[in-house]
Amino acid sequence: MSKQERSYSPGWRFVAGRGLQILLHALMKHEQQGRQYLPREGGVIVAPNHLSYADWGAVAIFTYESGRFPTFLIKSSIFNVKVVGPFLRVLGQLPVYRNRGDAALVLKAAEAALRDNQCVIVYPEGTASRDPGLWPMVGKTGAARLALKTGVPVIPVAHWGAQDVLPYGTSRPHLFPRRTVRLVAGPAIAPASPTPSHSCSRLKPRSAISIGAWRCRSRCAGSGPTS
Repeated sequence: MSKQERSYSPGWRFVAGRGLQILLHALMKHEQQGRQYLPREGGVIVAPNHLSYADWGAVAIFTYESGRFPTFLIKSSIFNVKVVGPFLRVLGQLPVYRNRGDAALVLKAAEAALRDNQCVIVYPEGTASRDPGLWPMVGKTGAARLALKTGVPVIPVAHWGAQDVLPYGTSRPHLFPRRTVRLVAGPAIAPASPTPSHSCSRLKPRSAISIGAWRCRSRCAGSGPTS
């Protein structure tokens, strides 16, 4: 993609990546497994479970330290905030419009980013888990549709601990002492070819994410999701 067509600034991505890496390590402890599964180049979808508005930080650190800059799908209203909105745009983040006829536009933007060899973060659940035990809920088809259309691999990711930093539905973070966020990535789920003949249900990464969540729970000595 030419410099004129590029949807982000490489310079700003470098600055933001280094700055957020320092900040997020100061706010949370991170334990990661499965970095080897995230390809260093080419379009790729990272599909994590969603527990808290703080878990983006754990996913961002994982992808950045695996050699990829994360492109998130972010609520469109955030892009209207002064300074924050323009900053997100220059980093190439993608707005998600809810309850509007043009909501499908975000999939087109995500598809373009994947064809530009970017690493796009797609939460299959679409929102933070409402499950009483915080297990992954039934996912939507966005990640599968993007994978089928572009042929890129999907990397299932499970994490646990971000909900202790910022519980869903609250606005006061618990920063001290630092909480540990544990993250496990699994092998890629790859469509055989980008054709509509494949079933979206076969590519939903919920099972792989659930297995990863169980592994995170085991490492947390029983403090993870309940059965």
